[in-house]
Amino acid sequence: MTTMNAQERQMLVESARRRLGNLTPGWSTSSLWSDHAEMGWLALAFPEALGGLGGAVPELCLLAEEMGRALSPDVYLSSAVEVGAWLRAFNPPVTDLVAEALVDGRLRLATTGHRLGHVPDDGPPWRLEPDGEDWRMRGLAQVVLPGAQAVDALLAVATLENGDWALLWLHADLIASVAKDQTLMDGGGAARVALDGLRVPAGAVRLQRPRAWFEPRWREARRARVLAACAYAVGAMDRAREITLAYTLERQQFGRAIATHQVVQHRLVDLQVEIEEVRALVSLAAAERDESAELLTCTALAQSSATARHVWEEAIQLHGAIGMTEEYQLGAYVRRLALFARAHGDEAEQLERVAETSLALLAEKEDLNV
Repeated sequence: MTTMNAQERQMLVESARRRLGNLTPGWSTSSLWSDHAEMGWLALAFPEALGGLGGAVPELCLLAEEMGRALSPDVYLSSAVEVGAWLRAFNPPVTDLVAEALVDGRLRLATTGHRLGHVPDDGPPWRLEPDGEDWRMRGLAQVVLPGAQAVDALLAVATLENGDWALLWLHADLIASVAKDQTLMDGGGAARVALDGLRVPAGAVRLQRPRAWFEPRWREARRARVLAACAYAVGAMDRAREITLAYTLERQQFGRAIATHQVVQHRLVDLQVEIEEVRALVSLAAAERDESAELLTCTALAQSSATARHVWEEAIQLHGAIGMTEEYQLGAYVRRLALFARAHGDEAEQLERVAETSLALLAEKEDLNV
């Protein structure tokens, strides 16, 4: 895994901001994907074993934050960060042709790792049952997978009867009858997939290992995707704050800019402080490698979601009705942040996850001290 120094990270941020600043609305997913490949961002996400650069989570988060500022379609999170994390963690057999196609953008995959509206799972929600020489998937009836529209293949993990886990490579033609493209509330794309009852050929099982082997790798791959999503939200929050600040400096009320009112200044400063706190928490979680990494990731997700909700609510209140309109630039940020705030479960579910992870870590430390 490649780790950049401070100068290289700054160059990555500056080049991404320049490039994404030229992003025009209406770019197709294929055009955007080709552009990411040309910039080397796909190579950054994929492991070195497949010809990528094997970028570490902190670098991927820096790039994701810039994408959030530009409100770039977030297919990079689903088809680069998460897929790269799965391939790095599970290291399934991949041919040289497939590896080359992934890095240069000719092949786009997605995973079942992030299901819209669900707190990240500790295990896969599907199981495989024998069906002659093939398999039959059983589990959740339908799921919505952000960024998984029009992919060439879908990666999924399922459990087996003997307790092992299996990594599946589901080609587009196999899932064509059970997958439907969907537009989300923020205008982003997703796939609504019904995998329950799907017959899977034996060759689709690319890897089978005991749960004890799979589980820690599953958590690590999930951590990369969650933190990149949080970083994306930080970029969107910060840009929404900047738009709001600029508006309050221009908006006149009773002959003076509303930004001159102390109560407005306090609210804007509070937003900046909250955003910086989330940025620091995401950065800390991304750099952590010990047993506390999972707890920091859960905490970063809960705090990012709560702050995203507060930012879009405050932005609308300080703008008034114009902040909700589709024509005004803030509207797109409001919709994206509102979706992110509920994309990984509601606040109660996320806090419950933080509590469970904290108690599990405490119990593990007590066991070691016995």
